[in-house]
Amino acid sequence: MPKLIFLQPVRRSGCKVGKHRIQGISDEFIPPIVKLDQLDSIICLDDGDGIIMAQKLAGIGLGVGISSGANFIGALKIQNEVSEDAVIVTVFPDDNKKYLSTDLLKEEPIKEGFLSPDVELIGFRSFKRVCYLCCDPSECAEAKYICEHPKCTLPGCPARH
Repeated sequence: MPKLIFLQPVRRSGCKVGKHRIQGISDEFIPPIVKLDQLDSIICLDDGDGIIMAQKLAGIGLGVGISSGANFIGALKIQNEVSEDAVIVTVFPDDNKKYLSTDLLKEEPIKEGFLSPDVELIGFRSFKRVCYLCCDPSECAEAKYICEHPKCTLPGCPARH
């Protein structure tokens, strides 16, 4: 059963209220599409842990913003709570271009309880979204679609079927 988890930034001081350094996550603005009463749980994370994780992701070629680093840490926290076999999905909502003058490019002190220092990123694999109207993903040169596992199939385009 899918679950919907909300990330709550915690300031450097440990307070949950007040200014934090994760742009795009705000207590002041909750879009109407978010139904707070339908959330399964709330995960608190330190903004510094998100910064370090975003820096690590940049080290393997994923230039993402602080909120993406925070999303990765949130996914790790959930993975640690459930099971290593569980499938956890998150989104990296932004790249790092807008944040080059922020704390993202500064050295962040490691605090007790941070997960990011213990994460070893060994690589990543992306899947291009391919429409069956244009081509078959398994034959698409741009998609570089290589997957031997039966669960890796891409859905067909509803317009074609």
